Parts: sequence; C-alpha cells; structure tokens
Amino acid sequence: MSKVPWPGFAGGALLAIIPLVLLGYSWEQYDFIFHFTSWQEYGQSMAQGNLLPIWSSLANFGLGEPRYLFYPPLSLMVGGVLSWVLPPVLLPGAMIWLLTGVCALTTWHLTPASLDRSRRQVVALLVALGFGMLNSGIVRYAMAEMMASALIPLLLSCFVTMRQRADIHGVLRFAGMAALMWLTNMPMAIASTYLLGAVTLYCCLRDSSLTLLKHYLMGYVLSVLAIAWYLVPAILAESTISPSAVGPTGFSHMTLLDVPSLIGRNMLALVISSVAMVVFLLALGLRRRQLDQRLEIMAALGVVAIVVQLPGAVWLFGQLPVADMVGFWFRFYFFVSLTLPVVAFTLFRSRLLHGFIVLAYVMFYAGVGLLNFQASHHDGAGNPDLHAPTTEVLSRHEQGFAGYPEYLNPHTESRVIEHASQRPAWDIRASEGCHARVTSMIHGVLEATTRGETQCSYTLARYAFPFWHLYIDGQRIAYGHNGQGLLTVDVAAGEHRLMARVVRPLWPTLLGWGISLIVLLILVPWLIRRQHSVGHE
Repeated sequence: MSKVPWPGFAGGALLAIIPLVLLGYSWEQYDFIFHFTSWQEYGQSMAQGNLLPIWSSLANFGLGEPRYLFYPPLSLMVGGVLSWVLPPVLLPGAMIWLLTGVCALTTWHLTPASLDRSRRQVVALLVALGFGMLNSGIVRYAMAEMMASALIPLLLSCFVTMRQRADIHGVLRFAGMAALMWLTNMPMAIASTYLLGAVTLYCCLRDSSLTLLKHYLMGYVLSVLAIAWYLVPAILAESTISPSAVGPTGFSHMTLLDVPSLIGRNMLALVISSVAMVVFLLALGLRRRQLDQRLEIMAALGVVAIVVQLPGAVWLFGQLPVADMVGFWFRFYFFVSLTLPVVAFTLFRSRLLHGFIVLAYVMFYAGVGLLNFQASHHDGAGNPDLHAPTTEVLSRHEQGFAGYPEYLNPHTESRVIEHASQRPAWDIRASEGCHARVTSMIHGVLEATTRGETQCSYTLARYAFPFWHLYIDGQRIAYGHNGQGLLTVDVAAGEHRLMARVVRPLWPTLLGWGISLIVLLILVPWLIRRQHSVGHE
C-alpha cells in the first residue's frame, strides 16, 4: 500500500489560501462573519466547560440569538479549538488550509490503490483544489459546507464497502459517516442522501437485489437516531423562532445552464460538467467490463449529480421532502469535481483527457483568483463581495454584525437592529427613579444589582427568546418583552440581585440524548456478542 504523501498534501493545500493571503476576505459577506465569530464564541464557551452552548452573544450587534441550538456543531467545535491556538488573523486561512488538506487525504483513501502513486496524488489534489471546494471555501467562505465536502469521500468509501461486504459492520460504518455529515452541514448531508439514494436504486437494478437499498435505509435511520441528541432539541425549538425564519424559502430555480448567475464562474463548471458526463457515460457503457464496484458507483454518482443541476430536474428535485434546505444547485458541484478525476484517471489512459481536466481545474482556480482580485479593487464598502486585507476586515467585524436570518426574534419577526449605530448604548435600563448596574457579563449570562424605592421595570439589551431564565435573589421570575423584542422584567422595591441566563431546553435535550443512548446501548452489546460468536466459529 502506498504511503500517504503528507508533505505533498500539506504543501498543495497552501494553494487554497493564496488568494486570501494576497487579496483578503470578503468585506461584508455573511458566511465569513458568521463562521469566524462563531468559532471564537464557541471556543470561549468550550474553554469555560460548556461544550454545547446555544447562545451567540455577538449576533445582532450584541442583542444575541440562539444560533448554536440549531446550527450543526462539528465545524464550530473544530473552529473553536483552532481559535485556542491561533491568532484571529491566521484563523480563517488556517481553516481553509486544514479542510483542503483533509479533502486531499479522504480522496486519497477513496481512490483505488491500484492507481500509481503520482496519479493518485494528482487526483487527490485536483479534488481538494477543484471547483467544488473552491466554490464553498474561497468564493463563499461556507466553512461547514467545505468541511462536509471534505468528508464526502469517506462517506462514499463506506458506501462502497457496504455494497461489497453487505454485512452489519458495513452498515454501521456508513451510518457513522452519515451521522458526521448531519452534524457538519445539513444542505450537503441532504444532497448526499438523495444522490446516494439514486445511486442505490441503480446498483439494486445492476445487482438484481434489494440488499443495498435495505442497508442504505438502515444506515440512514441509524445515523438520524444516533444524533437525536442534536436533532430533537433543534427541531422542537423551531417553534420558538419566527415562523418566517424557519428554513430557506425554497430550492433555487436556477440551473447549471444559468451562466450569468455566478458572474462567469459557472461557464467553466458547465464545460467541466459536459466533459464529465461524456466520461461517466463512456465508463458505464463502453468501459463497463473494466469497472469495479467503486468506479461504477463513482460514475453513476457523477451522472446523477450533473442531471440534478439541469432544467426540469432542478424543479423535480425541489419537490422532494426537505430539498429546500439544499438551497442551490451548485452544492452538487463537489460531487462532480470529485468523481471526474477519480473515474478519468483510473479508467482512461488518455494524456489528452488528463491534461484537459487539469487545465480546466487550474482555469477555474485562476478565475476565482481573478474574481477576488477584481472585487478587491472595487469601490464601495457596502458591496458584500468587496475583498479587503484580513486585518482590515477583522477590525470591521469588531463593530458587530446582524443576526442570522433563520433565527429571528419571534416577538418582532424582523431584524430590528440593522446597523451597529442602532444598538442601545446600555446593557440594562431602569425605569424612572430606579437604578441598575451590571456586575458581570459572559456568554449567555448577565448579572446586575438593582435598586428602587418602588416597583421598577428593567429592560435588558438582549433579544427575548424562551431560553432565557431570569432570577431575582436566586428565585426564578417571569419576564416579558418590549416592542423591539428586548427582555423586560418587573422587580419589587428595594435592593436585589438580578441574573439572566440562557438555558438549554431540558425536556427536548433529555429526549434527544435518551434516544441516542438507547440506540448505543442496544447496538454495543449486540455487536460484542456477535463478535464473540464469530470468534468462536
């Protein structure tokens, strides 16, 4: 077995951050703000012993939102750990470098070992630096999506093994990888679920057996049950946010043929996809006898990933359950950029084909760099695509940022604060004749002392979500909200200690963890007994 070329992958991954080092980051592009600040907050919370926080204190210019109850935690945890050891100026680029390297490693694992070392390394780097990863990372800075893309080769490896071995161990490995996908990025997890579902049906027809379909369904059911500790509280808590904010508005009607929609980047994706379709159809047709199960799955997956981006198919896909969470057709880019090099370099010996693929991938990389260069020389700080040096962008983010549109305050159903200048200049405000002084503020907790000759009303500069618990002198009390959706509370006359803290919902959390633990308690003893019986045969 060939040794993994660690230095080559580490060095190759540096290419992914060159445009960012030279041109900086998007000035107001929301994905960058969301991920960068979330890593810092999550890292601070984990350092304080809270491994699963729910409240973002930085969102809405300090008014907060419960984003971490809903957002998949894996990428936040990784970014949080990196924030412990790296200065802020290095953190964004380090994350892209890390995920690019991980993608190269997982693709190396997926690529057939029969391929010679040099071509196997080229395939891995093409995928890691291909238009799927670039679109997620450099163009949009969608880090959770980029992490999910880096894990997809392992998901496919488990799928291949599940088809080859057709036993419970293969199903469990597949379920484990599917669970990691759910915990990383929902749009990519849903996209991979549907694409692999189509490939499963194809394989069942080829094998004249429904075994793979049974194992595929079993694997995904187990994956969902295994992460019930995350899913159940998130799903049940949807009623606590604005109905207009729950989920995307629908799957995009645009297709792979809508070249202007991505300012020309889509042209290269269209050319590459056209060549890829020819390669996949040749592999499944004229070269079928040379296909092993791994390559057959790769070719079939590539065909499905291209077809679902075409007119008509996009509309049909959008009618599927929860397909609206995938959002955009370009999330299928990665599946094409992954399967094309694997199939082409393994099955075909044409240097012309290999050279064209390498050139097309290089041109897409250059096109992204050119786009960022143009954006960095564009006037107007209000342009969300404007790029600026890293330190300049980070200093701007210190002013705060708006909240995520999917977690709107249920009492306002809109963003009340759109700019930092609109944020209240206080953290707690007392009614006339009363006084309050903040004594402590950490993530999701505010403590203050209050004083008044009569009953007083206090307003806290925090958005009122049901996850807040307010206490006066240690006793929990009811609270309300004002027209801006901010917390309000009435306190009796005298001097008191007021504490407001965000608390994870108890019963949904217990239910979710209970389901996950029950699955674990059933599977582990069963697997031990099965392993023991096999060892004595």
